[in-house]
Amino acid sequence: MTRGRVGPHALAALLAAVFALCALCIFPRSARAQAGQTEAKAWLDAPTAAVDEPFALHFQVMTTGSDTPSDPQPGPLPGLTVVGTSISPSTSISIVNGVVSQRRGVSVVWTLRGSRPGSFTLGPPSVALGGRRVRGDVQSIRLVSHPGAAGTARRPPGFGGVDPFDTWKGLFGDDPLKDLVQEQETEPNLALDAARSPGAFLHATVDKPRAVVGEQVTYTVYLYVDPSDRQGEVEDKREASAPDFLRRPIVEGGRGRSLGRARVGGRIWSVHLWRQTAYFPLKAGALEIGPFAADMVKGSRHEPKESERLVVQVSEAPAAGRPARYVSGDVGRFVLSAEVAPRETSRGGTVSVTVELRGEGNLPATLPMPEGAGIEWLEPQVREKVELVQNTRIGGRRTFTYVARLGREGEVELGSVELPFFNPDSRAYEIARAALGRVHVAPGAPVADAGSEEQDKLAGLPPPVTAREPIAAAPRHLSDAAPFWSALGLGPLAYLVARAGDRARTSLRARRDRARASPERDLQEKLKRADAARRAKDGAALAGAIEATLASACNLHLKVDIRGLAGGAVTDALLEAGLPADAGRELRAVLDACHEARFAPGGLAEGDGEDLFARATALTKIIGKSARSA
Repeated sequence: MTRGRVGPHALAALLAAVFALCALCIFPRSARAQAGQTEAKAWLDAPTAAVDEPFALHFQVMTTGSDTPSDPQPGPLPGLTVVGTSISPSTSISIVNGVVSQRRGVSVVWTLRGSRPGSFTLGPPSVALGGRRVRGDVQSIRLVSHPGAAGTARRPPGFGGVDPFDTWKGLFGDDPLKDLVQEQETEPNLALDAARSPGAFLHATVDKPRAVVGEQVTYTVYLYVDPSDRQGEVEDKREASAPDFLRRPIVEGGRGRSLGRARVGGRIWSVHLWRQTAYFPLKAGALEIGPFAADMVKGSRHEPKESERLVVQVSEAPAAGRPARYVSGDVGRFVLSAEVAPRETSRGGTVSVTVELRGEGNLPATLPMPEGAGIEWLEPQVREKVELVQNTRIGGRRTFTYVARLGREGEVELGSVELPFFNPDSRAYEIARAALGRVHVAPGAPVADAGSEEQDKLAGLPPPVTAREPIAAAPRHLSDAAPFWSALGLGPLAYLVARAGDRARTSLRARRDRARASPERDLQEKLKRADAARRAKDGAALAGAIEATLASACNLHLKVDIRGLAGGAVTDALLEAGLPADAGRELRAVLDACHEARFAPGGLAEGDGEDLFARATALTKIIGKSARSA
């Protein structure tokens, strides 16, 4: 058998196929990484609502990409009306298993209302994200005509019952800590003797405890996270207060860059850089930097976290060797450069002098310009660019553009710009210099004498008055008579009387309205409606009226709103408010029976309605007695 050889065209085709396969495997993954992971969830606050009563359509989109969701739309809403829209954008940091991730999102709530009973299909809602529309699920709701069906049970908050503070759960699995392995220490310099609080804590440091006025002090806040403790989110609460410092940010808030792992009290913790700021002291003394504060959000709980309160001892730069024109606070390392244009002008003319100050440290706001006969320096225009120039050192450049007016002829020496400063590295004074050179000033028009200019300005004034003229009798006007002012005041007085009467009527009407809308009166009205439904043998209306009566009694006497609670949460809240355990269990049983009866096809049987009404009446009295005894 003869073994064939692969020709050049076949080899080129094979290589092209391999490259195409690699591109299909790599580029989509890269695009997905750039777009990030996105979750979109839609839900209704209740599956059933009453006609002409509002209900809410919720839509929330969270993404780990760089784009921000925008332009929310509810989608088709046949037979429904939008009566309000609430949009809440947010940016936060999530920490899971010691890993910090940033997310962007938007939460939208559309308040809707329907005018006729029936089943309706909503949406799907959507938002614009990265040039595409991200959509949620289609929702369905049933509208009923009788009022008792409006108060259906609400879902737990979040995506279909998922905790909204744990939105990363779907990205990292149900239990990201089950395979946790304690890692080795990588940052020994960040080790601490003990944790400041369990789970997570903030730790603040400064790079130097002593400084001179104007010297940079680098303030750093670290976030320590215990990998074995499942975390929620970290929300910034309050920046560190430092009124005696000039502040320049180095690491802005919310980055949470991971630094590695450090040993804290014998265990390994994850360490993250949470804040870094350059502070420049403005005066001498013991200057304080207050604590930085944040909240650790775990479910519905907010755990406050604070860093230490720090003190920096600040003194003036040393007096030994201090230059004559040194200004307190000019600390750093600086260089000067200058340009003059043009180099020729006439007497009384001007030239432009541009001086650029570059370096690191607290850039001076002004420069001492040289003094010379016949040279007038006008106020400069200043441009600046402050940035990181070396690691954590703040610096940059500041450009001063002066206009110099020259008042004498000949070769005029402008001198040099000299800036004395204190170098914190060498602990010695230095001087930055920039020579300006000479300017040739040609003869020009003579400069007018200041005294002659003043005389020319006064020449156009009228001659001085030397004799007093007789005073002419002033004519009388209508406003000089007293009856005019009396009549003029009648209008405002009548208005004040009318306003006082109107306010009195409004106050009386408000008192009557408050008496009618008092909680006690509301409870009695609901009891009457329940009794009327019992006599009319309307089971669905009776069940709704009993639920409203018990909710009003708990709110009035025990200050507990049971309408937003479900299951065992009702009993727990009432027991904590002082209701006996037997009464709490009885109340929950009555509420469950009413809830089932409201949507049952046949409603309540006549005997069941009488029994429920009697039990509800007894519970209302027990709730009132429990509040008085408490």
